Amino acid sequence: MIQVRTTAILVPLAFVLIVRAAAAEPPGTDKPANSEAITIRTGLAINLVGKSGRSLVHTDAIEAQLVNGTFAPPKGNDTLTLPDGSTRKWEAITADQSGVFKHKLLIRGYLHTTVDVPQDKVMLLKAKGHSIVYINGNPRPGDFYGTGWMNLPIPLKQGTNHLLFRCPRGQLQAALTPIVAPAFIDASDTTLPDLIHGESEPQWASVVVINASTNHLTDAMLSASLGEKRSIDSSLPPIPRLSTRKVGFRIPPAIKKDAGKLTLHLTLSTSQRAIASPDPITLTVHAYDRNKPHRRTFISDIDGSVQYYAVNPADSPTAAHGDRVLFLSLHGANVEAIGQAKAYSAKSWGNIICPTNRRPFGFDWEDWGRLDALEVLQLAIDDFQPDPSRIYLTGHSMGGHGAWQIGVHYPDRFAAIGPSAGWASFWSYANKQKPETLNGIAGILHRASSASDTMALSSNYKNLGVYILHGADDDNVPASEARNMLDSLSEFHHDLVYHEQPAAGHWWDDSDEPGAACVDWPPMFDFFARHARPLTNAVRRIEFTTASPGVSPSCHWATIEMQTKQFMPSSVDLRIDPHKRRFVGKTNNIRRLSLDLAGLSPDATLTALLDRQELKDLAFPAGSSPHLWLSQEEGKWKVIPKPTPQLKGPHRYGQFKDAFRNRVCFVYATGGTKAENDWALAKAVFDAESFRYRGNGSIDVISDQSFLDHPDTTRNVILYGHSQCNLAWHKLLPDCPVLIKRNAAIIGKRTFEGGNLASAFIYPMPGAPKASVGVIGGTGLAGMRLTNSLPVFVSGVGFPDLLLVGTDMLEKGISGIKAAGFFGEDWSLRKGEFAFHPEDRQE
Repeated sequence: MIQVRTTAILVPLAFVLIVRAAAAEPPGTDKPANSEAITIRTGLAINLVGKSGRSLVHTDAIEAQLVNGTFAPPKGNDTLTLPDGSTRKWEAITADQSGVFKHKLLIRGYLHTTVDVPQDKVMLLKAKGHSIVYINGNPRPGDFYGTGWMNLPIPLKQGTNHLLFRCPRGQLQAALTPIVAPAFIDASDTTLPDLIHGESEPQWASVVVINASTNHLTDAMLSASLGEKRSIDSSLPPIPRLSTRKVGFRIPPAIKKDAGKLTLHLTLSTSQRAIASPDPITLTVHAYDRNKPHRRTFISDIDGSVQYYAVNPADSPTAAHGDRVLFLSLHGANVEAIGQAKAYSAKSWGNIICPTNRRPFGFDWEDWGRLDALEVLQLAIDDFQPDPSRIYLTGHSMGGHGAWQIGVHYPDRFAAIGPSAGWASFWSYANKQKPETLNGIAGILHRASSASDTMALSSNYKNLGVYILHGADDDNVPASEARNMLDSLSEFHHDLVYHEQPAAGHWWDDSDEPGAACVDWPPMFDFFARHARPLTNAVRRIEFTTASPGVSPSCHWATIEMQTKQFMPSSVDLRIDPHKRRFVGKTNNIRRLSLDLAGLSPDATLTALLDRQELKDLAFPAGSSPHLWLSQEEGKWKVIPKPTPQLKGPHRYGQFKDAFRNRVCFVYATGGTKAENDWALAKAVFDAESFRYRGNGSIDVISDQSFLDHPDTTRNVILYGHSQCNLAWHKLLPDCPVLIKRNAAIIGKRTFEGGNLASAFIYPMPGAPKASVGVIGGTGLAGMRLTNSLPVFVSGVGFPDLLLVGTDMLEKGISGIKAAGFFGEDWSLRKGEFAFHPEDRQE
């Protein structure tokens, strides 16, 4: 929790840390900023050591050695034998004059190098182009997009240190620079608002703080000032040793005389230590009138981090809030939300709102990117109060995929959608493979990613007006993506427009009007103007399909609360006859259903005719928000009381990734062996830094004892370790049917033995109506190290509720998965659905 104290003048603490931006000069240059900097220029490289893709399962011979503790630093011309008996050779490569490695061996490859230092020290690793780096065998997240955001403090030991980079895209740049202070600000990654004239409240911002010391950083404060008498002090959350965190702070509001660029001064201070030279850093913020395109920041409910969205406001200041419409526009890959907003001309009849997807690359508007879009949509509705029947969804490229995805999941929230240059799904665009059968472990894993399957839910588009826009010569997202969607929708859709711009590429603008034509396309906005979303009490018929109630449970007055077969398409085709007080229709793959009765008077009974079964003389439920809850067992529907929150439902449905929301907190083990405890802290930091990089996140990382001292059952928790080393395990998972301990994993009556197993699962927090507990752990150090091989933060990769993996996955593929499945409606194994490796032992 960030505490804010406003002061007229900066109040220094007892001691002050040196504060500087991380060196601006890029790593690997011929003249580094400090003579002690070390540029990586030589190394040994190897590639194609396994099979990978956008999948939970992959193979990698080097990763297998790292996990099992058998990796030996290579020498020139050493060979590596792959599981199929083929061999690969390590080859020497050299960086160019600017310190950049560019080589085909770094396409899905590794680079190994050594660094010699005369004594133990901490240095700042500044590297780009890698997905992970192992420092003397210890993993740290990489910067595979080449953003320059991942500047990491790393400990080096006296003598020779081994650095192993995994490189996906054929390029790497890396250098080690001296640490400027035990803790300091890295200004390479900031989230800053624009200050709006007339708004008097302080605004949220965030910046990375690097803790390069070997102690946890607590009691730190950021002071932000705009001039001598405009300063705010913000208390910062703890930052673990030798780690980074993007922290939120408040900045003063604008005043009338502020215009254009303003200089923001930041000073980091703490009472824990005394370091000389408290030099502030400076950042630039902007002050605008509200009618200009601008950034607005907010605190995300996902992890408590500071996020932003961009606004291109309506240019008609006289229009009332309710008279305006709202356009939610989703950006493409490597595009900032503010850039997306500025690609449009201002509309007199509506506000253009652009969320961030949590990063310019982010999550393809799935997973946490989808949650970001929904958060921003609600914030914009609260702020701008548009006509609720006239909210529209559009986006370009990756954002076009986002328009397809979010539109298909939430068809009752928009009047029309307009995907531009959008791809349909990972299966159509990224060549993701679908299993031939949905049986066994492969079927469970596929079902866990079913929310990504746009085409399986495409019948939901019939509730929307759809305008498809694409360039005929698009060499980034081929026009076949749009044509295939057109062919599919044309079979049933009657409110569909398709425009393919001749001779146009991916981004095009052939108009002399303001705005880029490929997004600000006048015929699309004319199409929007002709569409209005019916309000819920005007909707008599609902046709709706969901992949998961945890993602999209509702359409107007019908909510799918529980599926019979989880994460397989569930659908309703329902009609309400209000004068007959009757619901009629059919369902598919639904265990529990609720119907909102707000549009009916409470003065008479109800009738429901579902799947040819009639329920008569149903009492109208009491309460201010009346619902009719129905459950189906063995093909028979019955009325039930309101379900307890302890059952699965839209509020807490699973899969494993769902644990990483609801102000999630990472809790690492301290009650095990030194090796187990060291791994737990390092893994929690690794995941927190990975989520910071991929999702602009800021996650609390605390010890198990700290959590026990101050338990919070309102937030999700991720436990790192197993039941014998994480002190919080038995408090948070007292009745869980899954037990991970040293050398064994127990799932109900099944026991899996050995120290080479990794686990990832989600379970309800006891007594909490909403919060969940996630577990990332292993039965031994090999299993614990294997958890780094699970692509938790990769969009489109689905995780079931429970996953148990052996280290042999890295050599054998899917046969290394020992167990996978979904807990039942009551979070039990008995009512759930699980698949097990055929060699497991049942007691």
